[in-house]
Amino acid sequence: MEKLPQPYFWQWLLAMLPSNFIQRYHSQLNPILDSLFACFIYFISIKIGFDSHASVMAVLLYLFSPIFFSSLAIGPRINSITPRLWSEILCNILFICLFIPLSIALPTKIILSILLMNMILLSSKFGIQVLVFLIPISSIISGDYLGILVLAGSIVTATLITKGEFLKALKAQAHHLTQYFKSGLRNRMAISNRNSFTIFIKILKLEVPFREKIEKIIFAAVVTNSYTSVILKFTLVIAVIYFGLQTGPGNLPYSYRFIFYPVVASLILFVVVNINLFLFLGEAERYILHVGYFWIIAIVYLTQMNGINLIGYFLVSFGILYWLIEGFYLKNNQSVKALYQSQNENNLLMEYLNSLTYPINIALYPYHSAGGVWRILYETEHRVYYGITLTDEDRAKVIDFEDKYPYFKIGSLDLMAERFKLNLLILDTRERHAINIVEKSGNWKRLTGIVKNTVLFTNERLK
Repeated sequence: MEKLPQPYFWQWLLAMLPSNFIQRYHSQLNPILDSLFACFIYFISIKIGFDSHASVMAVLLYLFSPIFFSSLAIGPRINSITPRLWSEILCNILFICLFIPLSIALPTKIILSILLMNMILLSSKFGIQVLVFLIPISSIISGDYLGILVLAGSIVTATLITKGEFLKALKAQAHHLTQYFKSGLRNRMAISNRNSFTIFIKILKLEVPFREKIEKIIFAAVVTNSYTSVILKFTLVIAVIYFGLQTGPGNLPYSYRFIFYPVVASLILFVVVNINLFLFLGEAERYILHVGYFWIIAIVYLTQMNGINLIGYFLVSFGILYWLIEGFYLKNNQSVKALYQSQNENNLLMEYLNSLTYPINIALYPYHSAGGVWRILYETEHRVYYGITLTDEDRAKVIDFEDKYPYFKIGSLDLMAERFKLNLLILDTRERHAINIVEKSGNWKRLTGIVKNTVLFTNERLK
């Protein structure tokens, strides 16, 4: 099978660590990376002219702004080992290098910027989008086009380093975004209605206890709606906009205007990407996070300039309160407790799969059942059906079986099993309708006594 055209630099770095080490300490890797960046924030803030008090405030705002630590999010930033945090940190450092006057010699600045860009381009698909959109907009706003030239040079060097594989990855990503765009037009994306405020009205109309309604409303506001999510978890964005407009762009000293170039650029992208037509470009707030440092020093600078340092203390205090409330909620919420129990069940399932003496073909319904497709691929020798991350050639083979993500067409299971030689089917226990369909087909035998959070069926026709 043709290899997938993906940027793999981040995975290549992780592969240098023993797999046992990653499995044991994966929950500590991201916090360590975040802590190192917090130290960098302090020293770079001192370097560009802020005093120690302002620099400490910048660090505190980074550590205690909920958007940087909250587990209630689409794709938690801290809890998962993905290129996400890596991309955000490198992108912040890149924009610091490009737009903040640090007395770096131009050749050194160009080389360092190209190095950082290549590390992003070859690690993160979303990071590629950030660079392609944020760099040109920031450059146009600032009137400094070095970033665009460096971006062009980085694409060339990335292509040369990978012997053309990077261009294949770009082509695959463009194809993926095109398909995502078409799915959005048909309202088939998982986030097609992400920013719809009607969901709050629908929740109020549910015939459930009042407490459950409140929980659902809070969850929708914190997780699924981009606007309310930013207001609640990165409140300083509102403060920057307010005090920035109050101060007036013309009243900003020229020597500190560099702070606001990436801020304005990311705000423009945030607004545009939240338009329904452009939701396929990903979570809009992530464009802001990729230049989050600039938003932080913007509010530090504006509050100092206006003599209202209490705003910083309020934002940090609010973040600490949010952290305490979320921690209490996660500790006592039944759904979260069930999630932890489910993780234990997933571990048992991995033990069962590894006990099988030969590789088998597995299908998951939905794709994130049992810890997800990638966990099974990583921790076992088995093959897993996954109709999303595919080459064009392989995508054509599964197009008739794919349903709205994260599902395949369960009614076509027997045909899928025949075509892809599926041995084992794993379904989430909550998918009662799908389980009934499988049981009625007569071609699958239910396995019992292995795990409680998923239902396992073996294909009787492949015995």
